[in-house]
Amino acid sequence: MAVNIGKNAKLTVSGTTVLYMDSFNFDQAWESMKVAVFDEDDKLTVGTGPIDRTGSAHGYFDPSDTTGQALLETYFGNQTVIPGLRFYINSTNYYECGVTANDGVRVTGLNISATREGSVECDLSFDISGEFSMT
Repeated sequence: MAVNIGKNAKLTVSGTTVLYMDSFNFDQAWESMKVAVFDEDDKLTVGTGPIDRTGSAHGYFDPSDTTGQALLETYFGNQTVIPGLRFYINSTNYYECGVTANDGVRVTGLNISATREGSVECDLSFDISGEFSMT
């Protein structure tokens, strides 16, 4: 079994690296629906409906990066969907979000922080819509 090292992870938009990641995660869950079988007292919960997909990424912020990381801030500020966002787990394999029109990732949180003894870091949280696949 191959092992991928997290230090090689990065986030790209249209081929531009926007964040070298320390860590990232994806969460997926089925939306549950309550169906009334006979009356309001007899409800059945079934695991159907759209999948709720969210995630987060943690990486290193570079204030001199006026192309890649500026894209993240623009998409976050405008609350627009980022098409074709790729989460690379090594130099060739990646998860891609939003491979069709109007699908992608919406950044719901962007936090930049620094400590005296550490580097400047960036935390993202996001919602994923549409297709989500690994290549």
